[in-house]
Amino acid sequence: MVGLLVHHIGFDGRSESVLARDLSDAYAGREPRPAPPTLAERARLTTATTALTDRAGRAQRAREELRDVPPIRWPERPGPGETGVGHLDVSVPAGLTASLDATGTALGASRFVVLLSAWADILAEVCGQRDFAVGVPVAERTVPELEQTVGCLINMMPVRLRGDAVNGGENGVRETGAVVHRAFTRSDVPFTALAQGAGTTSGRPPVFQCLFALQDNPPPRLDLPGVTAAHLRQPYAALPVELHLEVWPDENGALDVVLSFRRAAVTGTTALNLLKGYHDRLALIAAGAAK
Repeated sequence: MVGLLVHHIGFDGRSESVLARDLSDAYAGREPRPAPPTLAERARLTTATTALTDRAGRAQRAREELRDVPPIRWPERPGPGETGVGHLDVSVPAGLTASLDATGTALGASRFVVLLSAWADILAEVCGQRDFAVGVPVAERTVPELEQTVGCLINMMPVRLRGDAVNGGENGVRETGAVVHRAFTRSDVPFTALAQGAGTTSGRPPVFQCLFALQDNPPPRLDLPGVTAAHLRQPYAALPVELHLEVWPDENGALDVVLSFRRAAVTGTTALNLLKGYHDRLALIAAGAAK
């Protein structure tokens, strides 16, 4: 058995498959790939595509959109002494996933938008509020030289969800798509620049307390002659935010939905209600019966 412990500062979700391929090549004696870009070269490559754009203006418009965004109000307060991270998961079968994709196509929305719309809907219902932000990790592998690099090449993009975006149904999907489109126009702006002036609560993560991620990266696959390998992803020991929802597509078309939460901030009952409600929302969308 081989275990790898990596820090997020130097490793992201896409790096799993890149590292697995490099290890497979080395094990089989295949010619190694050219050396990856240095940190300085990475910085130059990631900024080159936005050097001629109005980055300062986009950052200012984003700050205006995020100004005074309310923190998420969890419906229950954990008891004293709660510590650690809790984990829950549910599987979305391949048939249901295909129906979700078909609904998205009919509405002109990506899988990511459909999944985020359902999450916004259940968050609004469980938390009893209709204005909040979630954080979305966005890949910064914008040029071919960075596609096969091990490193943390992401930026955190806040998405403010309110109005029709939290109403569910077809209108919810369409409005979430519009919100995501606006957010992606500023995806290269550093989160620290966007956080200036945004609403927050003392002692809590600024701007957003919940993270949503669709981990649609190539699966890590070790190709070791004479060896059968299986990838075991360990649960998070700690979280940078209070609640973290990840959706992992598998090779058979199903989705593995994993909800992680800080026990000191979110109760197990709230987490379970969110996950069960999320699965129900997805089933409704897939059936074409979204409210």
